[in-house]
Amino acid sequence: MSEERSTGTAPRRFSLAGLSANQVTLLCTVLEASDVPHAVSGHELVTSSAHTVDVEKALVWVRIDQVDEEFDDPEYRGTLPPVVRPSRPPLPDGRRQATRWRRLCGGLIDLLLLTMPAYLAWRADRPALIVAAALFMATVPACAVGGWSLGKLLVGTRVISRSTLGTPNLVSSIARWAVAAAPLLAVMAADLSGDLLTPLLMVVYAPVVLGLRGLHDYGAGTMVVERTKAGPGIWIRDSR
Repeated sequence: MSEERSTGTAPRRFSLAGLSANQVTLLCTVLEASDVPHAVSGHELVTSSAHTVDVEKALVWVRIDQVDEEFDDPEYRGTLPPVVRPSRPPLPDGRRQATRWRRLCGGLIDLLLLTMPAYLAWRADRPALIVAAALFMATVPACAVGGWSLGKLLVGTRVISRSTLGTPNLVSSIARWAVAAAPLLAVMAADLSGDLLTPLLMVVYAPVVLGLRGLHDYGAGTMVVERTKAGPGIWIRDSR
């Protein structure tokens, strides 16, 4: 049974009897912030058995005001943050960092619409300087003005300054572009094999998997977030 709880994906139902409407709302908020998939059906909460432990801890936390005053377990005291730690905690302005999947989708769109056409133009004997300038103009102004690219616009994310939470300034936008475009620029400048482009791009973007920020984000002091605090611009996260 314990193995099923840790690895299973079968539906698991939890009774919400005895919880007030505010407590149910709080429970859903905690689970949403922790990326725990769930649904409320009547007086039950449904999730996969793989998230049993997360839901059990969250239920204890939302019931803290119902616990006897002498309850003295420090792990569940109401003065502590939620026991289910959010994987993408809200920023001071309410937005959260974009998920890895949104970053992947946005990055692939930009790769197909910007990077690959630039590479193909260079392969067709267009001057490398002209190709780099065109890529610069298609990327930097949009980032400096609105924090977006074509891919980010379509998936509902934006680039912001990590320090100000506002749109990156021109210097940060240029720095971000320079690091992101470095693999393509290196291939063109040194006339290297196109086979090197993919592994070089992976070096730049691989840190997104671990910390939701690529080398270009670290180099420019930026991060990618959902468009508004309600969620992405196209697929808004359900609110309860």
